[in-house]
Amino acid sequence: VAADEVLGLTFTNKAAGELGTRVRALLGALAEPGGADPTIQTYHAFAIDLLSQWGLLIGAEPSSALLTPTDLAARTYRTVAASDVGCEALGTAVVKTVSDRVAALDDELSEHLVSPEQLRDHDRRLIEALSSQTTAAAREARTAAERRLIASRVVEEVRADRAADAVVSFADLMRYAVAASTVPHVRESLRERYRVVLVDEYQDTSVAQRLMLQNLFGQGHPLTAVGDPLQAIYGWRGASVANIDGFVEHFATSSGPAAVRTLRTNRRSGSLILDVANAVAAPVRGQHPDVEVLQPGGDGPGRVQAALHDTWGDEMAWLIERVREQLADGTPADEIAVLCRTNDYVQKVAQDMREAGIPVAAASLGSVLHIPEVVEVLSMLRVLETADNPSLVRLLTGPRWRIGPGDLAVLGRRAQHLVTGPHSDPSDFPAQLKAAVADVDPVDVVSLLDAVYDPGPDVSDEARVRLRELTASLDAMRPALVTGVEEAAHRIVEMSGLGVEVRLGPSADTRIDGLAALFDVIGTYRRAHDDPSVAAFLRWLDFAVSLDETPDSDFPVRGEAVRVMTVHRAKGLEWDCVFVPALSERIFPSAQGRSVWTRHYGVLPNTLRGDRERLPALPGWTAAGGTFADGFKKAEDSLKEQYRQADAWEENRLAYVALTRARHCLFVSGHHWDDEGKSRGPSVYLTTISEVAGVTCEPWAPQASDSPSVRRAGDVAWPITDEVYAHIVPPAATSQPLTLEESEMLDRLDRDIAAVAQREYEQSLPVTAVDLPAVLSTSVLMRAAADPDGLARDLARPMPRITGEAAARGTAFHEWVAASHEQLALIPEWDQAPDAERVDDDQLGELIAGYRSTPYATMTPVAVETEIAVRVGAMVVRGVIDAVFQYPDGTFDVVDWKTNRAQTADPLQLSVYRLGWAQQTGASLDRVDAAFVYVRDGEVVRPPVLSADELAQMLAQRANEAVTAQ
Repeated sequence: VAADEVLGLTFTNKAAGELGTRVRALLGALAEPGGADPTIQTYHAFAIDLLSQWGLLIGAEPSSALLTPTDLAARTYRTVAASDVGCEALGTAVVKTVSDRVAALDDELSEHLVSPEQLRDHDRRLIEALSSQTTAAAREARTAAERRLIASRVVEEVRADRAADAVVSFADLMRYAVAASTVPHVRESLRERYRVVLVDEYQDTSVAQRLMLQNLFGQGHPLTAVGDPLQAIYGWRGASVANIDGFVEHFATSSGPAAVRTLRTNRRSGSLILDVANAVAAPVRGQHPDVEVLQPGGDGPGRVQAALHDTWGDEMAWLIERVREQLADGTPADEIAVLCRTNDYVQKVAQDMREAGIPVAAASLGSVLHIPEVVEVLSMLRVLETADNPSLVRLLTGPRWRIGPGDLAVLGRRAQHLVTGPHSDPSDFPAQLKAAVADVDPVDVVSLLDAVYDPGPDVSDEARVRLRELTASLDAMRPALVTGVEEAAHRIVEMSGLGVEVRLGPSADTRIDGLAALFDVIGTYRRAHDDPSVAAFLRWLDFAVSLDETPDSDFPVRGEAVRVMTVHRAKGLEWDCVFVPALSERIFPSAQGRSVWTRHYGVLPNTLRGDRERLPALPGWTAAGGTFADGFKKAEDSLKEQYRQADAWEENRLAYVALTRARHCLFVSGHHWDDEGKSRGPSVYLTTISEVAGVTCEPWAPQASDSPSVRRAGDVAWPITDEVYAHIVPPAATSQPLTLEESEMLDRLDRDIAAVAQREYEQSLPVTAVDLPAVLSTSVLMRAAADPDGLARDLARPMPRITGEAAARGTAFHEWVAASHEQLALIPEWDQAPDAERVDDDQLGELIAGYRSTPYATMTPVAVETEIAVRVGAMVVRGVIDAVFQYPDGTFDVVDWKTNRAQTADPLQLSVYRLGWAQQTGASLDRVDAAFVYVRDGEVVRPPVLSADELAQMLAQRANEAVTAQ
């Protein structure tokens, strides 16, 4: 076999490079001088070659460009937003939610070679079978199937959009590759060209990839596949472990099943490390009975230490100390890795280790975007391009310019002053306000950058000097904007001194790597886009982040640094010393799982998938149809239980991968209380490891009854007696001259006190009338009724509002409820991909559990997230109703979900929503009820609501009254 007759396939460019090196080395002794090299490619690169060479035979454009995941998400989002099929038809007004599900359905249809029409035929049969079922579960499944019919049409739209521009997704590539592999001429040509085929990491192949290989190189062609079903960890993104389990049948020869050769020896890990890995993997081994337990082939047992800590902070302090010990003992930093379950923990660990002075290379762009030098470059780009206020505040308060709170407050007042003018007539302020906000967002009326260039007389002398230096830097950098984002970013690094600063100090390599990663991302953008401008790049990056599609970057690491990454990214890698932190309940193993297809229109039914024999099955139902003799709910309960078990097995495989990355040392740890005071405790993995003979378990903290954040310090008498006070208060110190640092500190305090005094003075000024705008939101209306002065101040001086954790949690819950008919009922699906970063699952899970205790959990709404507009005279009040339910007697129930504990909601909100629904649908108001649902406790509250006349009178009164502002 000549070298150029060998084809090798694997998943990543790095793995392809390593496989190519090994194949060349093995063939080196046999290769002829000057002979050609073997072909070593990724699956997608091989599919691109098939498309470019044979695309015309299957009606595909051979020169189609491959979309990056970020660009694909953006394109899908735009197509969904512009579709004639409104998002409301799919149960939510949130375009991103619909876009994500349509994209997922599109990918699964491609990966399993199912056409949208085949899917619709299946779901029509399912809808008919469910028509006689009266349970809530059947209604929800019927709704999911009906929405999947609609979503399949949208899939056809997004595919047509890509085809019109001659661009393809990764899933498109595999669909086309499978189609090409069925053409006899293609098959014969490739079998003649490649006499030997080598396939690496076969357990991670998808059904489409397996069919491509089977069509091209099946029926006895020399093909060798290497894989380990215990390391099949990519099921969430389309991989099928059924491929490797079924290999002997899929690639059978004329003489019988394909041959199997078992690799029994692990030459990487010590025997004790293998013992704990095998113990953790024990529950899933029954799914792969032909896989033998690996035996150690290395030197010695290795070291395994398990630790359980009181808090996450304690765990990180212990981990950092163990890393320092390893470094002190001579282990190179790049032979130490910390492997985390999610990117959330990658960022936490990387930040804490950087603060401890340990060089870190975090394989997550999310972590890179938090490196101070990267933040500074991106902030400078935003300020130069758009005068972005938040970015400017980051620069002003950062380590370079160090503008204090007092001077910052002065700049804020100065910015407002520059907008309103020094001689504004207070009596004419309402007209000025209306004119200012007529066509723009009020937050954007005030530009802090104007005040930086013209700070006025009240800033401190020290701040004035720094502001002058900042404006000079901005002026010098601004011309680079016209040269494109790459040159602009390089100019910022050069002129700001960052290029020199990052090379100083013990963490120089890590800081240089951070900037290198940023330029790598810029390069990724430039390779895929024609527009080189800063504005276009920033829009692309913002959109990628908003879609949770932040582009990853395998950036080079200079020098030695501890690697921090997710377990998924660590697949195929190894280190001398590995740490696996946060082996705690609902962290690792995760409490999240894949969606049940009967509840989620973005999931292809298991009955249509190419690996359906190995998937959770719905009793009584096949691709051809079926019946539910014992009722649909019983059948679906069985399906859900199978999903639970399948998710648990995948977590077992992931833990096995994490533990077997270690050669000599393995440290595993967990905690009782996380950094938000939530109870965790050791996960089943940490407990299992602690019970393996030879494992050191120290420290091992007992479970405390209370969170450390709320533990009592003991009883203390109050007020303190004079005798006690005399003992705890030291005598007055002799007066000493102030040092220079103390003088500067007092100066800063004086300026801050002056700023506070100025604010008190402003609050004592006479008030000015501010008219309510003609169009109000319900929240503004309620503030007008409850706090008119506060509303007036906000209207007069609009400021950006920071979204707190509670608000983010509320938003996440509302999105979950809006889509709960399609969501997996047993496990919330706000983090489908293991590395996604989301609202804390416990907090959201608490809300979901409360919601399920309400009567609405088993009802189907007639409307979700519906906009209403109530017209009263010349004024319109707008709002969004969370959900509307209709009872058999035809009456409606308008529901507003509340995620706070205290029952403080304003009944005025329900009055507006109730009237709005009646006006919008033509229903009689007395046939429309309304309720607040406090989901934490599952309590339904029905406060008194206003009649139409009472509401109109109240609104008219508020509209005719002037609210006041200083």
